[in-house]
Amino acid sequence: MKNRFLIKNIILLLGVYFLVGCNNVEMEETVSADGPIEIVYLEFSEQNVQDSTSEGTSENDSGDELLFDEMENDEASNQSENDSKSLLDGKVSFVDYMTDNNLDYYGEIVCFAMGENVFTDMLDSKYDKFSLVLDLDNDGIEEAFVCDAMEYDEKGILIDSICFFDEQMNMNVIMNEGYLYIKMEQYLLKNDLYSYVTLNGYNGIDPIGFIYSYIDDKCAIITDELLQYGRKYFVSSDELLWIRSGYMNCYDIDEDTDEGFWNGRSFIPYFYKIENNELFLITAEEKNINEINEIAVFNIDDYTDAESVQFLLRENGELEVNYVKSDFFGYNFYSDIYYIEDNEWVYKYWVHGYYVPDPVNYSKTDWEFIEELK
Repeated sequence: MKNRFLIKNIILLLGVYFLVGCNNVEMEETVSADGPIEIVYLEFSEQNVQDSTSEGTSENDSGDELLFDEMENDEASNQSENDSKSLLDGKVSFVDYMTDNNLDYYGEIVCFAMGENVFTDMLDSKYDKFSLVLDLDNDGIEEAFVCDAMEYDEKGILIDSICFFDEQMNMNVIMNEGYLYIKMEQYLLKNDLYSYVTLNGYNGIDPIGFIYSYIDDKCAIITDELLQYGRKYFVSSDELLWIRSGYMNCYDIDEDTDEGFWNGRSFIPYFYKIENNELFLITAEEKNINEINEIAVFNIDDYTDAESVQFLLRENGELEVNYVKSDFFGYNFYSDIYYIEDNEWVYKYWVHGYYVPDPVNYSKTDWEFIEELK
C-alpha cells in the first residue's frame, strides 16, 4: 500500500542513520514545546496577567512558540513532493500572513499560576494546584478556574479535570475527560459587560479549545455549539478564530484495493462574530466562475492544472477557492483566499486542505468532487 507519510519518514530515518553512522555523532533526544511532556518543576509567579501591547497583540519577546506553530509544522511535513510549483511557489500561507501582519492574537495573555489562594484551598488534592483567577463579569469580584497537575512543564499542565469556582465559592466541574494537556498561557478578551477567556490545549495529539465567560452568575461555555477540536483565539474585539483541525490534506488510494482514505492533518481557519454572548459563523455560499466574475475579475488560468475547483463566497466578501491536484498517491487538497480590490479578486493566503460552508458539519461540502469520493 502506498503511504506518502510512511515513505517520507523512512527516507528521513535512513538519512539520519547515514549521517550518524558516517560521522559518529551522538544524537540527543529533544522534546518539542507542544510535544510529549518533559517534567520540569518550576516556580511560577502568582501574577496571572501579562499586559498586551496597545494594539492588543503580542511582541512575543518571551520566546514562546507562535500560536500557529502546529500549522507551520504541518505545512512542512505534509507538503507533497509533487505539489504544483505554479500554484504554491511564491504564495503566502495563512501562518505567514497572520505572523507577518502581527495578527497572532487580540486581547491579553493570562496564565495559570501555581500556589495557594482562597480558590485552591477549596480543592482537596495530593497534586500541585494551579489557578487562573479572573473577573469575567467585570463586577470587581473574582472567579477562578482551578486544576490539580498530575504533571506539568513550563508550557502546560497535564490534568484530570478543571473546576470553576464562582463568586460565592461554589464549585462546578467543567472538564473531567481525563488526561488533558492545558496550555499555561490563555487569552482574555474584555468587553463592556463580560469578558471571555480561552482554555486551549491538547487531547492526545489533537489541539482543543474552549471559550468561557461568567453570565447570570453561572459559568458559561460560549463555544458549546462548536467542536472541541481545534484551538480558539480572539482576533478583534468581537471576532473569534477557530482553527478547525482534521484530516483533509490528502486522499490516498490503495493500489491493491482501489479504496481511498483521508490522510494528513489540516488546520483550517474559520471566523465567527461574537454578539450578545453568542457566536455567529461568517457564512458561505457556493458560486460558479461566472457568478464570481460578475462580482469582480478572477483569473481562472491559475487553476488550469487542477482536477476540480470550488468557489465559496463568505458574507464578509472573502472568496475561498478550493482545488485538488492529483499525484502518485492520490489527491492533494488546497484552498486559496481572495478579497476584492479595484474590481479584481486579489490573493490573500493559502491553506492545506479545503473549506466547507459550515465547519461543524464537515460532511456537507457542497463540492461534487468530494461527494464522488465518498
